[in-house]
Amino acid sequence: MDYEVIIKSGGYENKTSSEFETLTDFIDEFSERLIFSYALPVITIVVGFLGLWFFSDNNWKDSLGISASLAFFVAIPIGFFLDYKNQTVAKSIKEFYTSLKNPPSLKYSMPEEIAEAFNNISKSYNTEELIEIISETVSKDVKYTSGASSSVSTEPASYSESQIDGINSEINFPSIKLSDCTVYFMPDKVRIKFGDGFEEYEYKDVSVSIHRTKFTSSFPIASDANLVGETWQYVNKKGGKDQRFKDNPKRAITIQGVMNLKVGDEKFDIHFSNDHNHVDFANAIFAYRNKLTTLENEKDVVPNKESVIAFTAFAMFMSGIDGEFSDEEKNKIFNFITKHHNSSSKEITDQAISKAKELKNMLEGGSIDGIVEYLSQLTVSNAERELLMKFLLEVAESDGVVDDAEDKLLGLAWHAVK
Repeated sequence: MDYEVIIKSGGYENKTSSEFETLTDFIDEFSERLIFSYALPVITIVVGFLGLWFFSDNNWKDSLGISASLAFFVAIPIGFFLDYKNQTVAKSIKEFYTSLKNPPSLKYSMPEEIAEAFNNISKSYNTEELIEIISETVSKDVKYTSGASSSVSTEPASYSESQIDGINSEINFPSIKLSDCTVYFMPDKVRIKFGDGFEEYEYKDVSVSIHRTKFTSSFPIASDANLVGETWQYVNKKGGKDQRFKDNPKRAITIQGVMNLKVGDEKFDIHFSNDHNHVDFANAIFAYRNKLTTLENEKDVVPNKESVIAFTAFAMFMSGIDGEFSDEEKNKIFNFITKHHNSSSKEITDQAISKAKELKNMLEGGSIDGIVEYLSQLTVSNAERELLMKFLLEVAESDGVVDDAEDKLLGLAWHAVK
């Protein structure tokens, strides 16, 4: 990723790993302490018996006194060593306990276009009610299912923008709470919480499909629902109210939006009361997924120096064609150079400035063919071509206006570079 995810645990600001490494260290130190704790009395006893055996020629009082002295003096350094180990382990326990009280925090730093696409997920949601379809069965007798050809088992679902328990973050995550899990749309991954556990998926493992369907439900209905008709709980052969049932309430027939969300092997069938909003929400997820995929692909594309010089020169030439070279345009160009060839940025900039002047002279001299020929000599891959053209478009749009001259030059560059 071109954006970073910084993980900080309480008490371990300099670590990018989870607390489980700390727990492993703690267990290792605790086990080591136990070994030495058991070893101390064993060593003392062994030294004592060796002393008795070695000084067995002396009387028993002298032998016992000398042996006890040896055992005592052997035990003292071992005791000091164990005390040091105990303090170390105590410190580890304190630090680990602190890290548990202060859960990991996530900080996201994203390019502007990625952040905008991510924010669009939450901005796109605008429906009053969500339900999850758990199962669907074909109706054996439509008289008992309000005339519907199938009956479904449903559970209420809900949308929110919230934090994840146990993780601190500077942003709230769009999430959908379903019957047995919650799906969190995070900048780097999609996380599904089942009970106390999580499953993580890349956005490339996410797919969405949408459609609309007629749906029969009890009254009252959501205020944004598209009511297209009414029926009864039990209907007669003609579809009217079955008078045989005293308790036969009216039922609403609405058009609902359906989003089929697939994350890895997990599949969710989600109905929106607003029969248009599911389109916007699904498109926002899909657009963000595509942005990340594009970002990953661009990350591996490094245009050669010759191409960077040529397109930087063209960008400078194009930016100055209206007589104004804005700071926004300059920043876009500078960032492009440093991103792909930072070590040669001064050399590239100097050569690009010189070439931009030549292109300007060609245009003023009426030599459009010369500009086309210059660009057509470049050898670039399709991925490089797309990246370089995206750069030119960003430069043209950076001042807020793409005028006719810039638009024509963009078209010229697109057709010239093969």
